[in-house]
Amino acid sequence: MLDIMRDFRRQGAEVHVVASRDATEMVSVELFAWASGNEVITEIGGRLEHISLLEENRENTVLIMAPSTFNTLGKMASGISDTPPTVFFANALGLNLPVVASPVMHMGMMQNPFNLENIQRLREYGVIIMEPKVEEGKAKIQGSMEFIDYACRALSSKPLKEKRILILSGRSEEGIDPVRLLTNRSTGITGFWLSRSAFRMGAYVTYIGNCTRILPSYVDFRECYDTDRFEAFAMEEIGAKHYDAIIVCAALSDFKLDRVQAQKIPSESPISLSLVTRGKVIQEIRKHYDGTLVAFRLSSGESVKSVQGKMDETGADLIVYNDYEMPGGPFGEIHSGYTIIGKEGSRNLPQNTKERNMMEIVRHISEIIRQVRK
Repeated sequence: MLDIMRDFRRQGAEVHVVASRDATEMVSVELFAWASGNEVITEIGGRLEHISLLEENRENTVLIMAPSTFNTLGKMASGISDTPPTVFFANALGLNLPVVASPVMHMGMMQNPFNLENIQRLREYGVIIMEPKVEEGKAKIQGSMEFIDYACRALSSKPLKEKRILILSGRSEEGIDPVRLLTNRSTGITGFWLSRSAFRMGAYVTYIGNCTRILPSYVDFRECYDTDRFEAFAMEEIGAKHYDAIIVCAALSDFKLDRVQAQKIPSESPISLSLVTRGKVIQEIRKHYDGTLVAFRLSSGESVKSVQGKMDETGADLIVYNDYEMPGGPFGEIHSGYTIIGKEGSRNLPQNTKERNMMEIVRHISEIIRQVRK
């Protein structure tokens, strides 16, 4: 929890710790104070901290109950407030403030019917339950990434509430022989930040492809590299679920070998490879999907009008254009500028972190979804 507090502060959050007696026996008050940067609340005194802190900045306050043990969840669901954390929870729920609870316990207790009923009851009251990381027969606490995203989701106006977003991201591969392949430099970082942005805005996210970063646990991840597998997985998802938007930012191959060698090619002499064009995955998606379709285009020096001319070809409702000749290149954690291009106009995003630009792109997509719904 100490690292999580520090990471919240790095994101610009102000952190206050409300600790029970049991918590301070495991982690010292001094460490909590160091990690949070504020005095630790270990009892409710005459300053009525559970009122003053929660009512001071209600629009930007989220209460995180972590770790939420079997006992704590039971108290929360039953209206018992006999510890400082549960007193804060009672007031937060009454004030209709967002609350995130992170269950942590052995799986036997997690699956206890009383615990499951308590979790369901808390959900019905509007408490956001963070799915735990299950390892070694235990429901363990998630990492900073998940905590930050769940907190942002709790505070968000949720323009994508209950929406489903399918993202294809990462590099693709084309086989040469059983050992060698053709690929590209895509990292999947764009899809990583699109996933986090969509989740923060209330969406459920499915990710097809690969990424050099570990994806958040809340993402339904279907790992693949082969271009044909990208297409097959996309068709499976479209057939099985309703998606409000599909975003194709994967660097999918435009070519494949005319013949893949069955045996490893000897390295003693030069070889020539013959490439042929392959069908566009996004065009195949459009044949089977009539919702909002977003394409990413990596090129250089193209005009808005030229990119708009590609929209009928791809079937995309929106194209996000990225110039690969920009300083730093288009891949990885870079400060990239983008142009969001629709049939009726365009919008330039300035050079910024990928995190910020992907958030703006997802906001734009949410507006399209909202207009379609009207």
